[in-house]
Amino acid sequence: MINDKQNTAQIDLSVRNRDVTTGYFGDWQKIDMSDVAAWPSFDPHADSQESGATDIGKFMHETGENFKRKGGYHSAHRIAIMQYENAVNGTRRGSESVPRRGVVLQSFLLKNGTSVELEITNGSNGVIVVTPVTKDK
Repeated sequence: MINDKQNTAQIDLSVRNRDVTTGYFGDWQKIDMSDVAAWPSFDPHADSQESGATDIGKFMHETGENFKRKGGYHSAHRIAIMQYENAVNGTRRGSESVPRRGVVLQSFLLKNGTSVELEITNGSNGVIVVTPVTKDK
């Protein structure tokens, strides 16, 4: 990203922004750092993050998404997952679903074949809550 003279990332950082759930796609990407901090912490010594997703993985996803925004949301989102989030976490992000209003489920496959599912909900203070749901072999 740094050496690309054709594209730039434009990012607005905030804290406890109720209008942003981790990140908000647009010409100016909005990233809520309180939400980023709510994701499991990145372990620099691990080959594959046991939590599936991490704070640094999500930050890189949002940054990469804005960097690739000229291709539109769906293309930028897919690239952000594959090139940035998965690479940082050493995992493969799988499906995402919204089983009910205010709840998002994201699944991740670890290098050892274990799957992890995380539930993301809106907290009362404008910060998301990330909770592990399942872990199986």
